[in-house]
Amino acid sequence: MKIPELSRIRQRFTTTEISDLEQHVREHFTSFLEDRDLRGKRIAVTAGSRQISGLVTILKTIVGILKERGADPFVVAAMGSHAGATGEGQRGFLATLGITEEAVGTRIVSQMETVLIGRLESGMPVYCDKAASEADGVIVMNKIKPHADFKGDVESGLCKMMAIGLGKRDGAALFHTMGFGVFATLIPQVAECYLENLNILCGVGIVENSFDRPMICEFIAPQKIISREKDLLVIAKENMARLLMDRIDVLVVDRIGKNISGQGMDPNVTGRTGSTLHKLFNEDLVDRIVVLGLTEETHGNFAGLGMADFSTTDVVKGLDFKATYINEVTSRTIPPARLPFLVKNDRQAIQMGIYTCDAFSSGKIRLVHIRDTAHLEEIEVSPAMLWEMAAGSYSFENGEGPVWTEMEFEDGKLHSRLM
Repeated sequence: MKIPELSRIRQRFTTTEISDLEQHVREHFTSFLEDRDLRGKRIAVTAGSRQISGLVTILKTIVGILKERGADPFVVAAMGSHAGATGEGQRGFLATLGITEEAVGTRIVSQMETVLIGRLESGMPVYCDKAASEADGVIVMNKIKPHADFKGDVESGLCKMMAIGLGKRDGAALFHTMGFGVFATLIPQVAECYLENLNILCGVGIVENSFDRPMICEFIAPQKIISREKDLLVIAKENMARLLMDRIDVLVVDRIGKNISGQGMDPNVTGRTGSTLHKLFNEDLVDRIVVLGLTEETHGNFAGLGMADFSTTDVVKGLDFKATYINEVTSRTIPPARLPFLVKNDRQAIQMGIYTCDAFSSGKIRLVHIRDTAHLEEIEVSPAMLWEMAAGSYSFENGEGPVWTEMEFEDGKLHSRLM
């Protein structure tokens, strides 16, 4: 079966970014601290499982400033039940993001012990990482972005970092028993409990632009964290990269991973989520999804592979079932950890996607090829997709005109041009 030729295009996104991240952090964090006396204070700084552009620079600069003020800073792994729900697993995950003690200039505390810091009015207990709870101050840092499983005024960000990230496996497991339907209201309540019972020094809200580079890195006073996060989420949604098409017959994804999205590939891009709240997403966007691999940083966690229709037997060889199942059972989202239809190689997987899509009989397959859901500026599209985009009001560039090339395979494995 012939696979359509593809042409590379560049999707246009309007965006801004911080030009000198280290200087920005130094200036704004110093201004935030003013003349606060931090001598001898043990300050915990959170680090989660999401890949954030410039995160090592941000952490290193914050740590450096705290040390200049005489504080004793440390980084605390705050990623719920990710990385196999073990201290060493989470330390290793941070290392794949470049976060090591040598890189950030201070010790990293990664363990799973929690303490009870309070209860909600409903009686629900609220847990916190033991090391963070014993610190003299906590800096809660995270990227603010749309969540992969639910919608609300507060989604993935500082409040969730407190509610689930610092809650470790105990907090994450308890939280997820409530179901995603209550996350939008429950997360701010748990965050309020943290703010009342823990010495939160500040929040650091990071918003990335459409090219996954930081456009906002804001230091937020504790009492303003929840309200300001709502504002920053609006900005994040306006600036997130997306696929500009209205309908795609076959979406080929080179790689998925937990460092890209909690579900491996972002449902805010693909329209597919393992959550019961799937109707809140654009689930009609893509007919068939083909996944060809995992990121190295995901360490075999294949959450999200179950949202694909086709993959390969080679991909399965690198899966860490234990880590994935712990993560998905804790979050109570089982579909992302299922296995799709598996075939011998990349070529066959793409061909099966084409053969089984609704548009196959027409011969005009709207095929889109992406590196992953975090890199959407440069993509490849088939003739039928490009013609539809050219006839519509889509904002994209393709140089002086389309250059059509066939997908290149070696023994059935795709040599991707999207790097």
